[in-house]
Amino acid sequence: MWQTGSATDYFDLLNELKLIATARHVATAAINAAGTGYTVGDVLTIAGGTSTHVATLEVLTITGGGGTGPIGSVRITNAGAYSVDPTTTANAVTGGTGASATIDLTMAGTGWTVLRESERALSATVSAAGNGYNIGDELEVQGGLGIGSSNLVSAAVFVVATLTGGAGSGVATVTVKSGSEGNYEETPANAAATVALTGTGDDACTLTVTYESRVPDDHSILVLEGAAAGSPDPVQVAIKTFDDTDGIFNSRNWALFGFANDFSTLAMMHQQSGISPGWTAVDDGVAQTYGACVPLKDNDGGGSYPLDYYFSITDRRILMAVQIDSATIDAWMTMYLGFTNQYGTTDELPYPVVIAGCASTMAASALNVSISPVKTSIVHLLCDSYDETDDGPAFMLTPAGMWRQLANGTLNSGNAFSRRSQWVTTPCGFPTAPANTYQPGYDLIASGQVTWYDDIIAMQEAVSPTFPLYPTPDTTNTKQYMLVPVAVVVGEGTGVDPGDVWYPFGEMDGVYWFSYADGGAGADALDYMDVGTDRYRVFRAAHRAELSNDFFVFRED
Repeated sequence: MWQTGSATDYFDLLNELKLIATARHVATAAINAAGTGYTVGDVLTIAGGTSTHVATLEVLTITGGGGTGPIGSVRITNAGAYSVDPTTTANAVTGGTGASATIDLTMAGTGWTVLRESERALSATVSAAGNGYNIGDELEVQGGLGIGSSNLVSAAVFVVATLTGGAGSGVATVTVKSGSEGNYEETPANAAATVALTGTGDDACTLTVTYESRVPDDHSILVLEGAAAGSPDPVQVAIKTFDDTDGIFNSRNWALFGFANDFSTLAMMHQQSGISPGWTAVDDGVAQTYGACVPLKDNDGGGSYPLDYYFSITDRRILMAVQIDSATIDAWMTMYLGFTNQYGTTDELPYPVVIAGCASTMAASALNVSISPVKTSIVHLLCDSYDETDDGPAFMLTPAGMWRQLANGTLNSGNAFSRRSQWVTTPCGFPTAPANTYQPGYDLIASGQVTWYDDIIAMQEAVSPTFPLYPTPDTTNTKQYMLVPVAVVVGEGTGVDPGDVWYPFGEMDGVYWFSYADGGAGADALDYMDVGTDRYRVFRAAHRAELSNDFFVFRED
């Protein structure tokens, strides 16, 4: 499913992802009644249902002569997020220049569920009154798994509001203490025991607590599971919000994680068996430094919100691109969470998960989009040292169950890690390129031979367009580009360049690359390509201001 929108901050963006990934959506749309007076490009809104995000359609063609007429075909522009389905037969869509069109819909789930989400206490009722309490006494809820404090549990505190009798009697009602609602990875079981922080109560009062999702005044964790139909196991991934200060810069970020083993509801995030690399420094009272990151705020005086997002979600993986709204920088943040399309069988490659962001806190300045450009995205992964001693922005779980760093990047005399990384993505990686080779010049692994992308692009100029690019807003001077799947390639060998033998491992699902075919004119972020009935959305392959010669593409699933 494909959904675009805007979030107010990096907490709200996490909530948007949860709502969209776990809800039902419009999967197909077909004309029931064509109506009259519609124009190509009209946006139609699906009617009815209960939703956090309403589905929309675009009129692709009309029938008959003239500039307006009955609808010939539509495409889904936003799939929506529904808890109650809209009418699926003859849905009376609204919007556009015409009238009377109805659409037949099919609805589907995305296949994602929440395994864990940070929550706080909202209210409570008294299950057992206890004795010896007074109005104003403070009761701390016991149990659960928390985040945000040195003892690993940021517990909820309730204040005694009324008593069952006079002073020193049992608790009748309580209210949550403002600022002490707790921050739980796993909430306590009800009825929850309490301990009196003030007063002389007998600690026998128990509460049945109601919780709600964490609001943006403390850091949050979200763990998701995708069904991954056809795979031996579901895919499990996690996001944690955090901030980072580097000199005058104060960044707001997501940290990304995957799990080699089943996620346990009995353990904290940092205690999970087989969690991907990152938990190595002190933050929030827990040892944790984040390897795969998505920076979501720059240092432009607080004006970098809202965040315009683009999600492409299947039950196997989540793709995201986010545009930082800055007056001076057109920066794109990207993320890949989930399974690749592996080339081997599910027995050979049972859990081919990739966790890819666009920056690493090992290089703190990478979190600040307002300083010198660095080309880093999910197709152009810069690790922080050429010998892989530092965690980079992407990791893959090998068939042996070990996390390996993925890297590639521009290869030159000062940035030679691409030749040493045995796990790369290509294009943009350089598994067999000689030293001091500069872009463009991207290796293509095919039929046991290495070919240069720039040679292919030069040759394809003369052929008829197969994958047309329609630059925005210029829709007349069409460009053509070759979409190349981004693949994970594994190298084996010895020495400085280990790539004596290279094996394609799998493709990052729905992610493609292309280079300028015309020397650098015409292409820009949010252009699109139509290939048959599929649409592919273009994003810049950089998370700062750099105008690069290459782009990557999401398929609008």
